[in-house]
Amino acid sequence: MQVNSVSTFLEICALTGFDDVDLHLVERLGLTTARVDLASRATRAIEVLLAYDSSRAERAEIRVPTELVIRSYAAPPNGPSTGKANQR
Repeated sequence: MQVNSVSTFLEICALTGFDDVDLHLVERLGLTTARVDLASRATRAIEVLLAYDSSRAERAEIRVPTELVIRSYAAPPNGPSTGKANQR
């Protein structure tokens, strides 16, 4: 029953991962992910913390480079592997 549920899920949903958190698992599953450079993210977070001024209390926006890593599972629901999700 569970195998059928997973198959049905993958037929109706496009699934991607984020950050290659568990790289071994992600590669084994062939899951497409957005990879974020951890060192860049940590450096920017520290810079924001060091520049923090509690009297101004403004929101900080941090942008770090990302990379789309397309693996074997990159198809949109009910469609060919094009790298683009179905738009509804």
